[in-house]
Amino acid sequence: MTSRARPPLTIDDPLAPRTQRPNESATAGEAPPEGDALGEPTARQPSRKPRPRRPADRTAQRADERDTAEGSPSRPWAEGSRVASYRLPDELLDELNARTRRLELPIGLTVAAALVEFLDRDDAAITAVVDALDDTRHRARRAARRAR
Repeated sequence: MTSRARPPLTIDDPLAPRTQRPNESATAGEAPPEGDALGEPTARQPSRKPRPRRPADRTAQRADERDTAEGSPSRPWAEGSRVASYRLPDELLDELNARTRRLELPIGLTVAAALVEFLDRDDAAITAVVDALDDTRHRARRAARRAR
């Protein structure tokens, strides 16, 4: 065993600004870093000014207004969304999954698009579709009971 003292153990904090220790020296010809470990500007590096926003494209805005007027599946959306759970037939979910995979579309947006188109109908049309699906559901249940 040697009688030499071990150097103290130091813990490096990756979030702390990097400072050069006395026993470390910069390599010859190597420029010192321009900022700290997080890329924060130092006295030698001026901070970037944010770029000014470009004015909105009037053509795109007019196209959006035209699409809305023509009944396009467009709705004003806020940033928020939430998860909703509804019971749907297995066959319908399988068809939705197969179609969105084939078209390489996200399921959530596909369902949102379908809902927007459905809700654009008048109340009588929505009621007729719901009644027809309810009749189909009752017939399927009766047939399943008879088959047992």
